[in-house]
Amino acid sequence: MDFFQKAWRLSGGILVVAALIGVVLRLYPFYSFDFVYKHLLHAHSHVAVLGWLFAGFYLFMVWLFVPETAQVPFRRLFYAMQLAVAGMLFTFPVQGYGPLSIPFSTLHILLSYVAIYRLVPFIRTAKQAAVLRYGSLLALAFHFLATLGTWALAIVMAKKLKQTPAYDLSIKWYLHLEFQGWFFMAAFVVAAYFLLRQKTKLHGWRIALSLWALAVLGSYSLYPAWHGIAIEPLMLVHRFSVAAEMIASIWWFRQIWRSRTYLRARTPSRLLMAIALLAFAARQCIVAMLWHEPLALQSMGYRSAIIGFLHLMHLGIFTHVLWGWASSLFAVKRLPFYIGLGCFHLGFGLQEFLLFAQALPLIGQQGLFLSPRWLAGAALLLALGSALLIASFSKTNHKKLQTI
Repeated sequence: MDFFQKAWRLSGGILVVAALIGVVLRLYPFYSFDFVYKHLLHAHSHVAVLGWLFAGFYLFMVWLFVPETAQVPFRRLFYAMQLAVAGMLFTFPVQGYGPLSIPFSTLHILLSYVAIYRLVPFIRTAKQAAVLRYGSLLALAFHFLATLGTWALAIVMAKKLKQTPAYDLSIKWYLHLEFQGWFFMAAFVVAAYFLLRQKTKLHGWRIALSLWALAVLGSYSLYPAWHGIAIEPLMLVHRFSVAAEMIASIWWFRQIWRSRTYLRARTPSRLLMAIALLAFAARQCIVAMLWHEPLALQSMGYRSAIIGFLHLMHLGIFTHVLWGWASSLFAVKRLPFYIGLGCFHLGFGLQEFLLFAQALPLIGQQGLFLSPRWLAGAALLLALGSALLIASFSKTNHKKLQTI
């Protein structure tokens, strides 16, 4: 068993653990647990985001840019970062943010800086296509910028400003740049790699990636506007950001349309990438709706829709992109793969339907839409599907990495 197979199983196992924590969270209306709900929620989010998504895209970049003979330090870094995630898994449920959990989350950030420092020289000198190198460097830059929010949060807490907008804005800075910047850029790199393998010419990629980067920075303006800070000028910036993101999205859809025969092929990797594309299209439809200023300003009040939007990105887009890469890297056992995919999508579809329906006036505030049993069932299906899908990826396909 080679490093990537071991690392993939470890990261996939962490995804399953995060999903099981999600099941426990959905069972709180029926059972009383010893853990504080909010503390367990912190464990769920940290483990899923850092132990699964961060680790997955890190592994992809190591696989793509670092020669096998130079991978030993990167492998040690991977295990060290996952050890920090394990520390968060066991400490967050006990105390939330506290003297036990904060050192582990801080350690992960510091190790990620080491990862960036080591990865950048290999990315800059790699023989891979310029779009892959440029996109990866942008992704890592966004992660670094995102972590500045955590240091700002420490300053806010030290100065006892938790009850001010600075506290929430520091958290939003980290989450926004991590999700919209680092993860999306990394997902674009994976997508570009698959498109280039099909001999698709990605003309205009610099403009598309630059527009997305500007949109990420500009769309942060919505958060201070939610706090009533300089609403009119910030909403102008927000609208520019939505427009830039839509233009970049149209560019991506055009490239994929030119390679549509690739998505029609009946292979696990292409099926997973097609699902990620559908989730991306759904996500962009929601973003386009935020051009409407009243809806954009009121959106912060729809908590269930925000949770649904986050899961749409994390499970619908990023997770499927990572699975798409994995299914091209590993041999796939068809039976557990398709059963797992069916369970996962049944749970995912039910969860998204209920979460977004709850945000609808009148309709979503009655009957089955508010029943926690349905959401608990959806969470159980997601956990079962994730476990089967991870188990379906077996030994590594010994295919030579394509230099594009």
